[in-house]
Amino acid sequence: MAQNVDIEIRGMSCASCVGRVERALSQQPGVINAQVNLATQKAAIQVEAGTTTTSLLNAIETAGYQPVVESLDIPITGMSCGSCVSRIERTLTKLPGMVEVSVNLATQKAFVRFLPGAVSLTRIQHAIREAGYEPQDTDTPPPTDSEDRES
Repeated sequence: MAQNVDIEIRGMSCASCVGRVERALSQQPGVINAQVNLATQKAAIQVEAGTTTTSLLNAIETAGYQPVVESLDIPITGMSCGSCVSRIERTLTKLPGMVEVSVNLATQKAFVRFLPGAVSLTRIQHAIREAGYEPQDTDTPPPTDSEDRES
């Protein structure tokens, strides 16, 4: 099953740049079609399921351009063991547009790097809830143990 991935790209200034990025992306395994738009500075890529986002980013960087990737720390409540960590990491890694996922039990946070054109924070939070955990607002820390006891 094919998936669509949109990637914002910085540094393109002409039609030659567009052609270079399209060629670099088209040569990646799993890429069905790649179209780059100079005006919007975005690549619309159709890929086979299972194609890694990392390979697409590497192709863009190798061509000499900068893909736009966002990073966030997301506080999560409800984790109690390594199995919880693994479950969240597996769930988030399956989302299209995820570049890196690292969940830390000690800090009760997930560090994620993702393509903003491919997946939204809302979708990431929804996936965490589907896995059985509660994401907190990224600007609101989760309650501490002492706050839990006071409730």
